[in-house]
Amino acid sequence: MLKSNQEALDLLMEGITQAGYEPGQNVFLALDVAATELYSEDGIAGRVTH
Repeated sequence: MLKSNQEALDLLMEGITQAGYEPGQNVFLALDVAATELYSEDGIAGRVTH
């Protein structure tokens, strides 16, 4: 079991390198993070409900 989000990303980067690819050259990762809390520059925070 992975202990953190960072550990999961580190594992992905290790796998990419071990497969013979170079992160940022041959392989790119993107995260599509679903936000349930929003923050604006004026300091107003909100919460998204479903």
